[in-house]
Amino acid sequence: MSKNTKPVSEDYFSQRIRVISERYPPEDVRIYLRMQRRWIRRVTQMSDISPIQRIAVLFIGAFCTPSKPFCFASMDYICKHVGCERSSITRGITELEKRGYMHVDRLKRGGNVYRIMVPV
Repeated sequence: MSKNTKPVSEDYFSQRIRVISERYPPEDVRIYLRMQRRWIRRVTQMSDISPIQRIAVLFIGAFCTPSKPFCFASMDYICKHVGCERSSITRGITELEKRGYMHVDRLKRGGNVYRIMVPV
């Protein structure tokens, strides 16, 4: 660690999770899981987005649970685990956001919060 950077306290991350959890309360388990299965089925059938974009978006969707219906993984984390470039992830998210399958809250500090949705 360099001399100019301050260590990030563990409290910061727990506080961030608490703030986001308050903003997006837990969902009903049955309803949420039914919606998540529908979302996965529809996303996997999209033929106009590339396979790597589909995998990146499904990776984000895998983080969402009924108790925490959001994902706030960083782009670097997603890139590292999916094995693609940042631009592929951004294009995939943008395409799903246009269609109403994903909502992204772009926060000024601390990254984005991703939520999966099935358009009505």
